Amino acid sequence: MSLYHFITNRFTIPAIQAHEARGREEGREEGREEGREEGREEGREEGRERANRAWSEWNQRRLAHEAQSIPFNEPPPDQQPPRKGKQL
Repeated sequence: MSLYHFITNRFTIPAIQAHEARGREEGREEGREEGREEGREEGREEGRERANRAWSEWNQRRLAHEAQSIPFNEPPPDQQPPRKGKQL
């Protein structure tokens, strides 16, 4: 084995492999962070949809009571205690 091959096999190749491994791990971490951000955005969208649906349903009940001249004393959705469980 020549000195060139010895140095290449002993130092250069392991350094390149270590660099590639760090790059792969950085790429994985970036992918995980992107996935977490997508999940957070989906959660925010679901929360907005849930809130809009709650307000729409509350307003429909309010208008129906008003049309029938029935008192409506249900508090608005933002003043009601949160419900347990999934609401979708």
